[in-house]
Amino acid sequence: MEEKLLLPVKISKFIEDIIQATEYFLSISKNNPSDFELNWFWYKFKNVSDYCFLLSYSIDKNLEDFILRLINHYENNYKNNIVEEPLLSGEEIMKLLNLKPSKEVGIIKDSLIKAQIGGKVKTKAEATKFVKE
Repeated sequence: MEEKLLLPVKISKFIEDIIQATEYFLSISKNNPSDFELNWFWYKFKNVSDYCFLLSYSIDKNLEDFILRLINHYENNYKNNIVEEPLLSGEEIMKLLNLKPSKEVGIIKDSLIKAQIGGKVKTKAEATKFVKE
C-alpha cells in the first residue's frame, strides 16, 4: 500500500510559491525582461524571492548577474515607485462606475493592479481616472 505524505496547507502553498517564482524567474532570465516583468516578479514573489534565487542559482550558476540585476531593480525602482496595495476597492469601483457585484469588477480591479505594477498609476486620483476610461 502506497502512503502519501501530506504537508500542512501553509507549507504546501509556500513550496508551490517557490516553484512558481523559480519558473517565472528562469523564464524572464532568458531574454531582456521589461520593467513590468521585473516589477511583476517582485509583486507576486517578494515573500519567496530569497528561496527562488537560491534554487535558481543551484540550477544555473550563470544567473548570478541576473539575480543581482533583479535585486538592484527592487532597491532602485520597485521599492520606492510601485504601489502594491489596490488604490481602489471593488466597492469603490462599483460606485464609480455604477456597477453591481460582478466578474467585470474583478477584471477592472486586476487591470488597475497591473497598471499600478507597471508604474502607470500611483495615486487614488490616477486610479479613479484609469477605471473611468
